[in-house]
Amino acid sequence: LKTLVFGKLSEADKKTISEGDSAKCRQMIAAAKDKSKETFEMGGFYLGMDIEDAELLFRFYFPEIEMQEKRDGKSVDAAYSIDIKGQRAPFCYASAKDKKIYQFNFGKKVLKKWHSYDVQTFGEWARAYSRENKIDMKYKEIEKEATVYVPPDLSETYRVWFHQESY
Repeated sequence: LKTLVFGKLSEADKKTISEGDSAKCRQMIAAAKDKSKETFEMGGFYLGMDIEDAELLFRFYFPEIEMQEKRDGKSVDAAYSIDIKGQRAPFCYASAKDKKIYQFNFGKKVLKKWHSYDVQTFGEWARAYSRENKIDMKYKEIEKEATVYVPPDLSETYRVWFHQESY
């Protein structure tokens, strides 16, 4: 809806809104530096920020990339996410309760905005970032397995596997 409304505005109105958003984003980036004392922060994005602020900041950095906020499921407890075109995993997840971000998935295009390391894998990138920032990004792998029962009589089953790598 926001994209449709923005598309109907005159160029002068778009420029006015964009300039106001740019000033707000610069303030958000400066304020986020304080958050880095308590949580992870990169480019103004930090864990615990409001999803609306993350959307605004993402548009500031990447106005050409399409993005969409949505729910990650149909229940009232389903997390919110921001999907960006060209990235498999959602850019971030926010809690259903307060819309505060609890996970970022910085893809290649996003990471290159701030850090252009000469690396080949996510692991190499994490080591380079760790060295530069004098931190220890630990690798964590989660693997789970479950049986899914198919309705209506639950007699048909199949196995599913979950695999996630993170730093």
